[in-house]
Amino acid sequence: MLGSVLTKPGRLLAFPNALQHRVQSFKLADATKSGHRKILAIFLVDPYIRILSTANVPPQRKDWWTEEVRKVPPLRSLPLELFNMIIDEVRDFPLSLEEAVEVREALMDERGALIDDANDAIEEVCHNLH
Repeated sequence: MLGSVLTKPGRLLAFPNALQHRVQSFKLADATKSGHRKILAIFLVDPYIRILSTANVPPQRKDWWTEEVRKVPPLRSLPLELFNMIIDEVRDFPLSLEEAVEVREALMDERGALIDDANDAIEEVCHNLH
């Protein structure tokens, strides 16, 4: 552990997402009474830097995209069978639910490997300081 911060009730602790952190376990001051701890995670953004959002990125899942495409005037009047034949010919984009799950799993694996590498580097630095 490189350091720690005491979080007090009613306070907000903010730090960059790139920093690793761990929430320590806790015990109730009085174990005979019920209690809990609440942690609210929020993401702070710079209002002067544009970020991509669902407001300006089209749906990337095929089932969602298909619903929206069906609403387009030239296509909404087609018989459903013909519309589905057209949709079946769409390749590569948008992603099917199965493809989206595969991409998500690959991303999670990649992030996990990066975190492991970062942890190893931090442990090396900590051990070399002794």
